[in-house]
Amino acid sequence: MPTYLLYEKIAMYLEKGISSGKYGLGEKLPSERELSKQYDVSRNVIREAVKLLKEKGLIKVIQGKGSYVTQSQSMDLLSNIKKIMKHKNGKLRDIVEIRELLEQKIVELAVDRATEKQIIELESIVEQMSLAIENSRRLTELDLLFHITLAKCTHNPLFLELMNSISVLLNESIYLLMNMFPETNENVIEQHTQIVKAIKSGNKHLVIKLINNHLILVRKELEKVSFISNDDL
Repeated sequence: MPTYLLYEKIAMYLEKGISSGKYGLGEKLPSERELSKQYDVSRNVIREAVKLLKEKGLIKVIQGKGSYVTQSQSMDLLSNIKKIMKHKNGKLRDIVEIRELLEQKIVELAVDRATEKQIIELESIVEQMSLAIENSRRLTELDLLFHITLAKCTHNPLFLELMNSISVLLNESIYLLMNMFPETNENVIEQHTQIVKAIKSGNKHLVIKLINNHLILVRKELEKVSFISNDDL
């Protein structure tokens, strides 16, 4: 049996959390202080563990902000999807159609399964989006994080892995949408707000209607982006 140093063990625990979806793509890891308390180790040990994860390419560290997940086990799934898209000449519209189908079921399940903590997390993301409305790149990250967090609310790892992969594939198109058509951003944020309220109130019929309206808006705007960027939708 191999012998691991303490920081290597902590890194393994965190890596397991990333691969299981506990810490999703784009999600911030707990702070050094929180991890130190959670694992009952010094902050120096946590720093070394985080450094190891960074070297593996699993996280990125932003000075003054924290550590964010950049890869997960969904990368294997993503790689396979990319191969299929390339081999079958897949288009942006194919990804959008799958996303639309998935998210209708995701929000329906979220009504029954979302925890109070997850609802608070969704509300926090929407608040951050409002503050980042003039920063298209940050707004894109938060938008994708919102939809990944919705998938986490299902407590179904397959939904989470699929949405992680779809989010990566749509990342640049969503960024172009928010950067080229900023007038849409307020509508997107408001729709997110209403979706969270519907989940919180337990209204399945309303939340499905809201997510459909949201996805219709996004599809129409992506049609503009795909026309300009010459990617069929």
